[in-house]
Amino acid sequence: MYDLTLTRLRGCVVQEDRAAAMQVLRLATAAGLIPPRDAVELMLVVRDGSPEIMLQAIDTMRAGVPGSYRYVPPADYAVA
Repeated sequence: MYDLTLTRLRGCVVQEDRAAAMQVLRLATAAGLIPPRDAVELMLVVRDGSPEIMLQAIDTMRAGVPGSYRYVPPADYAVA
C-alpha cells in the first residue's frame, strides 16, 4: 500500500536523518498514503527510538500485519 513511502523512510533512517524522516512521514500522511494510526506510531519511533528500533518498526509495518507494532515511548520517570 505505501511501500515507496516506507522505502524512503528507511533510507532516511539508514542515513540517520531524523528531520528528513519526519518530513517524509508528514507529507505521506497529508497525502493520505499512510493511515493516521501508522503515521503516529512511526513519528513516535522516529522521534524517540534508536535506528535499530526504527528499522524494525518499518519492516513490521511493511509486512502488513495489522496491530503487530505498537511503539510505547519510555517513561520520563523511574518506577520503584
